[in-house]
Amino acid sequence: MMGNSSAAGHGTFDENLLACVEDINKLLAKLGRRYDMTVIMSAMTEHLGSALKVLMLRKICDARRAQQLIKNIESSAFLRKPAQPETEASSGPQDTDT
Repeated sequence: MMGNSSAAGHGTFDENLLACVEDINKLLAKLGRRYDMTVIMSAMTEHLGSALKVLMLRKICDARRAQQLIKNIESSAFLRKPAQPETEASSGPQDTDT
C-alpha cells in the first residue's frame, strides 16, 4: 500500500495486514471492556494522524497518498464507493455535499 512494500512482497504484505487486523481486533475487544468505543476510536484517530505524519516526514508516502487513505476511510465509514486516486485533471476544486 505505501512506500516500503514491493510488488514481489505483495502477498506477504497482504498476509501480514490480515494478521495485524486480527491482532488489533483482539486488542479492541479487551479495550472495549475498559473504555467507551468513542474513546477508543478517538485514540486510534490520534495514532493514525501521528503515523501518517511520520510516514510523510520519512518520505514513505506523500500528502496526496495520505489524503487518499483518509478518503478511503471516509468511504468505508459512510458506505460509499471507495475514493479513486486523483489525477492532475481532477485535482481542481471539488463541489462537496456537506
